[in-house]
Amino acid sequence: MNRYSSAKIIGFVAILCSLTFWVEVAVTTIIGHTPFWLDVGFKGWFVGWALGVLLALLAAWLGSRRWAFVILLPVISFFVAVTNISK
Repeated sequence: MNRYSSAKIIGFVAILCSLTFWVEVAVTTIIGHTPFWLDVGFKGWFVGWALGVLLALLAAWLGSRRWAFVILLPVISFFVAVTNISK
């Protein structure tokens, strides 16, 4: 597998790490409670967002620099979640 294919896979995993929090929010809203398999707490989501940033950096380093823009997803998710949780 070449570097660009690896970068693409890593970049999409970074996007997935960044968006899983919102999947949990949507599922909780739809069914009314958090399923046990999504209940990781805020520390777990923080680790997922940090992993999303690191994977986006790795994808940008391996492939196209456009993957660096993926870093914005977990950062924005973190700040939106923190501002909404603190209300």
